[in-house]
Amino acid sequence: MNFIKKRLFSDSNKGDKGDPGSVNSVTGDFVNNTDPTNPVINRGYKVYTANITEQESVATSGTLTIGVLYLIEQLQDGDDFSNVGYVTDGTPFEATGTTPTIWDNSTQVWDVVASTPAAVVCDNTIGTITFTYIGQGNYQINSDGLFIGNVWLGQPSSDSTSIILGIALLNPDIINLDCYQPKSSTNNLNGTTSLEIRLYP
Repeated sequence: MNFIKKRLFSDSNKGDKGDPGSVNSVTGDFVNNTDPTNPVINRGYKVYTANITEQESVATSGTLTIGVLYLIEQLQDGDDFSNVGYVTDGTPFEATGTTPTIWDNSTQVWDVVASTPAAVVCDNTIGTITFTYIGQGNYQINSDGLFIGNVWLGQPSSDSTSIILGIALLNPDIINLDCYQPKSSTNNLNGTTSLEIRLYP
C-alpha cells in the first residue's frame, strides 16, 4: 500500500474498558497530521502496481462476429477480408460480416478486446487505468490525463515470465508498453509481467 496509518496510544492512560487514552503525535517526512488521531505516513508519490497477464485471442480460420473489433497485422497473400470491414494491416476494424471472401491462407485475426491484458492490481493511488491491445506484445496504457508530473516507469519483479522491452510516456493520457517472452522467443504468448508506475510531484 502507499500509506501506513498509525494510532499511537499511551498505555498509562487506558481505562479499564479499553479507553484508548491520549494520542501521541507522529512527525517526519511525508506525515500528514491533519487528523491528529489518525496520522498518515505517505510515500510522497502516487503509484500503480499490477501483475499483467498477456492474453492471446487469435484465429487463423473460421468466422467473425459482427460488431467485434478485430486486428490483422499481416494479411496473407490470397486472403481477402475486404467484405467484412478490413481496410489495411495494423488498423483495427469492426466486423461488418461473418465470413471473409477468402480465408484459406492462415491470416491471423486478433480479437482486440479479448486480447487486452488482464491486470491484477496490487496498489493504485493514481486513478482509473486501462489497457488496449495494439499488436503482439504491444499495449497502450490509458488514463484520463493522469500521467503528469515526474513519471517513473518500471518492472519491479524478476519473477515475470515476460520482460518489458520498452515503456514510454507518450502524453498525459497514454503510456506505450512493449513486452517480450524470452522462453518462447515470441511476443505476447500469455506471459506475465509486473508493472509499476510512479507519479512524483
